Amino acid sequence: MMTNILSLIVLTAFSLAFALADDPNCSLPGQCAESDYISHFGCEDERECLDSCKDTIECAWYTFDSDDNICFMWKNCQNLTEANCPSCISGAVGCNLYDCSLPGTCQVSNKNDIKQCLDNWKQIFLGNS
Repeated sequence: MMTNILSLIVLTAFSLAFALADDPNCSLPGQCAESDYISHFGCEDERECLDSCKDTIECAWYTFDSDDNICFMWKNCQNLTEANCPSCISGAVGCNLYDCSLPGTCQVSNKNDIKQCLDNWKQIFLGNS
């Protein structure tokens, strides 16, 4: 039984890692420009910005400025540029961000992050470190 659970966790983690690592519209450097603006507000991180975009009906793209902790929401993203905001990260509303510091979640931005995800999940589900 425990082997089946661990196998499922490993398979899920690998699928998640490859899907997120290859998503071309997630965590892109730069801010949306020449795009239809919705609003902006202060927030802690990219994940909070994305979650707010997902909760906003017209929001299709977000831009998070990590220098000023500001989230911008957009109806579209016509152009990405780093010219005016080198600390900005943008993405489509369909992105999935996971944060390994939170139990049960894991951010995978590249395939090398899979070990951290597996270690985190093993600790949560099996109580191992």
